[in-house]
Amino acid sequence: MKKTLILLAVITLFSACSSDDDKVNNLDLSFKFNHNWDNQNLTFDDFGSTTYTNANGDQLSLDRLRYIVSNITFYQENGQTTQLSGYQLFDLSDEETLNFTFNANIPEGEYTVISFTLGLDEQYNISGAYADLNSVSWNWPENLGGGYHFLQMDGTYETTEGAQPFNYHMGTARVGENTYEANYRTVYLSSDFTLNQNTTFEFNMNVAEWFKNPHTWDLNEFNTELMMNYTAQKMMYDNSGTVFSLGDITTP
Repeated sequence: MKKTLILLAVITLFSACSSDDDKVNNLDLSFKFNHNWDNQNLTFDDFGSTTYTNANGDQLSLDRLRYIVSNITFYQENGQTTQLSGYQLFDLSDEETLNFTFNANIPEGEYTVISFTLGLDEQYNISGAYADLNSVSWNWPENLGGGYHFLQMDGTYETTEGAQPFNYHMGTARVGENTYEANYRTVYLSSDFTLNQNTTFEFNMNVAEWFKNPHTWDLNEFNTELMMNYTAQKMMYDNSGTVFSLGDITTP
């Protein structure tokens, strides 16, 4: 946990739009990301040992799941926003990365929406910019637009010829030679909540949604070499819209 806090402190910038009536305090906000497969709890212990069936009927197991979240933003009913600029790399093989605390000067009060970016936007998605991401092979190939991965999900699926690998990797989408689309997803989650000291937010990722909504994912067609496949990248973007939901929001 300490390593995560130091990382966020180094890269964090703060921007806010507030009125004179807002009470701005230095707040510690905690974030926790949980994972499931259609409400079946999913942890690193399930990797390589639990079999799941996707919406297409493919049987699969997971070996790795990593993704990056950035720019957590809070929205008040009056239209004012507060953004926590920075990122967090989640890795299910490292439980400490699934929880982190963010400290910043933030207006206390009532909010209606929280959002975050799945991936990195154009401002932050810069090749080689972050030593911690470089060190864990998170880079996205230059010939595909450069920058970094947004998601890495790897595993195997069953075929008539036995288990075959799949690599579900999301990042910048290559349209054609020297033409790219940013392809990150901003996730908006609505819920009336009060923001004050030590508020904790829980988010849920339903991994099954990556394979079913709105595109039913056929692993026999889309399995490997998807990073350079524009159609696959845009399908991942579309399916990412229903992957996340907001869990409990608690304040002492």
